[in-house]
Amino acid sequence: MKHEKVVVGGTFDYLHDGHKAILRKAFELGNQVLIGIVSDQMELKKDSVGIPPLEERKSKLEEFLEEQDWLERAEIVVISDPIGPAAEDRELEAIIVSEETRSRAEEINEIRESND
Repeated sequence: MKHEKVVVGGTFDYLHDGHKAILRKAFELGNQVLIGIVSDQMELKKDSVGIPPLEERKSKLEEFLEEQDWLERAEIVVISDPIGPAAEDRELEAIIVSEETRSRAEEINEIRESND
C-alpha cells in the first residue's frame, strides 16, 4: 500500500546501512517523505561524542537521496525534540520505524489520537 506522505526521523550520523534500509522502506511506502534530522542542540543533550555536526549529516543525507533519485520526493526538517512535526502534521499517513524506534512511534500515535 502506497501512502501519500510518510515520516521518518533520526540522527543520520555516518549514514550506515540501517539508515539506508529505513529510508528505502520510507520511499517504498510513501510518495512524499518527511525526514526529521536531529539538531545539534538535541544531540548535545545525549552522548554525542563523535557525531558529526548537523550540516555535515544533512549534506550526506541529501547526497544519498540524490543518488537514489529521491530528493524531489523528500522534505528534510531539523527536529529539536524527539517528537518533531509527526504529532501535529495531519497529512502524515504513516511513521516509518525500526525496532529501536518503535516505542517513540507509539508515543507519537498516542499524541496524534489525543489531538483528534
